[in-house]
Amino acid sequence: MCFRVAVISAYLRGWMPRLMGLLNEPHCGVFPWTYFHSHPEVQTKMLRSLTAFRLLLLTMAVLGLLVPTGCGVKGPPIPPKMMPPPPVQDLQGRVEDGRVVLTWTPPGRPSGRVMDVAGFRVYRSRIPLSDSDCPSCPLRFEQAAELSLGGDARARMTFSEALQAGHGYTYKVVGYGAGDTRFGDSNLVELVFP
Repeated sequence: MCFRVAVISAYLRGWMPRLMGLLNEPHCGVFPWTYFHSHPEVQTKMLRSLTAFRLLLLTMAVLGLLVPTGCGVKGPPIPPKMMPPPPVQDLQGRVEDGRVVLTWTPPGRPSGRVMDVAGFRVYRSRIPLSDSDCPSCPLRFEQAAELSLGGDARARMTFSEALQAGHGYTYKVVGYGAGDTRFGDSNLVELVFP
């Protein structure tokens, strides 16, 4: 065995006494053997450096196990949750010449991270007056129109459509944003067209 193999072997197995025994064997014939054996201060320094090297490796191994490594998923950062804007609260309706006219004001933007309103969908529930004897029955809404929000976000919006005689109508307006995100329902407007 030469000097390096002896040091590595002693380090891996943790046998310092064996290292000392190998260093006393004359069969290797390498200059560091005799120098190491004849100078006790060199022996002490080498043993200290090996101990320090072991501590360094142990510290690196422990830190390598303790340092968190990430989840491994790479992608764009996720933005914080955005709040939907408040629903329309001033939906009004009237009947003019056999048509319904609905008007409302888009909700204002409160402070904080709020999604932008891209437009509104008008929903209608139509029930024949002959079937209106069930006031607690659920309303079935269908989309009547989709209106994009114009340049002025605070301009009053209007929707109009023809009514069929002998029906009761209930309307509501729902805002939507980017990615077809649906916001809250407005107040209901009920109309009867006999």
